[in-house]
Amino acid sequence: MLFRSESLRDTLDGEALRQLEAMENDLRQLAAITEHLGLLAEQSQPRRQRTAVGLDDLCSRVVGSYPAAVIRLRVPRLLVFVEALGLERSLCNLIDNALEYGEPPIQISAQRQRSHLLLKVEDHGAGMASPTQLTMTTPPAANDRQRRRHQGLGLQIVDRFCREH
Repeated sequence: MLFRSESLRDTLDGEALRQLEAMENDLRQLAAITEHLGLLAEQSQPRRQRTAVGLDDLCSRVVGSYPAAVIRLRVPRLLVFVEALGLERSLCNLIDNALEYGEPPIQISAQRQRSHLLLKVEDHGAGMASPTQLTMTTPPAANDRQRRRHQGLGLQIVDRFCREH
């Protein structure tokens, strides 16, 4: 919803623009709360069942919830044994990060490497200095409302999914 609201920005001004900005702020806070609650719930739940999933179908479903021109999907038809909801959430978190901090287009690709699967979510941004961003320590929680939404919970969910798989 936040990504879609950005397309409205250019068409609004004055009071309508201020209302859109207030709505976006509310959406960011709601997203942060939801993500936080989801992470807490995941920590208290036993591991979910893994099932056989068509990787191309799952990725297409996730990509379908974003504007078409933003993401390029290059995922072959592979049957993988994963916890599907965790993979969907992880892909969404990585795509959202790429949209917020990187530059489109975003490319999602996959290839089997012996008994492993290499699934990449790449954007065209400047990137981070370190390729080990999933192993970086989480910064302390911010006190101001604007910075609280960037607590790294999305990457923690991705990290947990990857470690479990």
